[in-house]
Amino acid sequence: MQMTLYDIVYLLANLFSLYIYKRMMSVFFPLKHGAKKQAILAYSLYFVGTGIVHFLIDIPIVMMAANLFFLLIIARCYEVGIRKQLLAVIYVYFVSFAVEVLMTALTMTNITPMEKYGYSNIAGIVLCKILYFFIVLMIENIVKVKKHHSLPLGLFLASTSIPIMTIIIEVLFQMSSGVSQSTIVISVLVIFFINTVVFFLYDSLSASYDKQLKSAIAEQERAYYYNQCKLMQESTEDVRAFRHDLNNHLFLLQNLMNDGKVKEANQYVNELVQKHQKLKTVYAATGNAAIDSILNYKLGNVSNLDVHIDVQANVPTELNVEIVDLSVILTNLLDNALTAVTELEGESELTVKITYQKGMLLFHISNRYNGRIQYENGELVTTKKEKDEHGRGLRNVRDVVEKYQGILQLKPEQDTFIAEVILYVA
Repeated sequence: MQMTLYDIVYLLANLFSLYIYKRMMSVFFPLKHGAKKQAILAYSLYFVGTGIVHFLIDIPIVMMAANLFFLLIIARCYEVGIRKQLLAVIYVYFVSFAVEVLMTALTMTNITPMEKYGYSNIAGIVLCKILYFFIVLMIENIVKVKKHHSLPLGLFLASTSIPIMTIIIEVLFQMSSGVSQSTIVISVLVIFFINTVVFFLYDSLSASYDKQLKSAIAEQERAYYYNQCKLMQESTEDVRAFRHDLNNHLFLLQNLMNDGKVKEANQYVNELVQKHQKLKTVYAATGNAAIDSILNYKLGNVSNLDVHIDVQANVPTELNVEIVDLSVILTNLLDNALTAVTELEGESELTVKITYQKGMLLFHISNRYNGRIQYENGELVTTKKEKDEHGRGLRNVRDVVEKYQGILQLKPEQDTFIAEVILYVA
């Protein structure tokens, strides 16, 4: 069997398909630990297997079965259950199949699923892969938006508009009369090169943007560490100073009691108690810098008020939750709770519980409140006048909870308001 120019282009396009499938699978599922060699073998089997079926059989229904079979082998290399493997394979192939049908319909007629395909349009097969890769880029961006990691709009539009424009240009070029086959082949190769460069730049800029984002998160994490270390240091110094003067305080109290000055002794004890209450209070010391820092900073602002604060935090020092997301949840829920308790007259209560159990991070914040709540479209909203400014906090919390496919429950009771969040983290 003699290799034609179309056969060579088909093999190169099929090789490019492997890269597209890899990106498509990686959007949704991570590669199994230690399965890199297994994945290389699976993708190689796909390339060889589909190539053999194409050259020896080339019947659409057989090609479909071969693609699904080898894609299922590829899916076995990713961290996903058998049901999701089947769903992923069907979804990945459906997108590819839809693009191929569209391009074939534009460049060829009379397709019969049970008969030999006989497709030989070089431009069509190259444009098909470019269009499929463009769709994968769109899916990637949608997923990144869901994860709050979307690229700047200008970069995304610039990177994705070029494939569309090159496809349009090539289609118009082929529709022109008097264009030779060799000219079409050269134009397709040039367009393929242009798109390859664009895709490479897109990946490079995307990686650079992600690096900057991670750097910003790391900077925020360092700020939390600094805040926590500073608080711990101040607390330690206060306790050390109090202990240093303790003997002097006891000696003075003893003299007052021996002299019968009970009133003066009671007054002196009250002064010591008030001084001790002003010391820096460490509410959380889990070892997780972000959680400890936020809790100690926020609760420290109301330590001088008549609020009984109960904190129970038991979490690992490292969590698979971004620092920004922890900050959004804790700062907004704590701000709402602290605002509620400071509006009450007399003694109030605030309870904060944060635990980690079997891949679930649980937040429970309950506080006394004045009993006034307001609903809008079935959802709780702020009772403050500046609704646009103050209502944004809970929306941000909901966005973060949705990102981790978690649960947010707000439970207003007679005199107690409870906010509970569950995040599903690996």
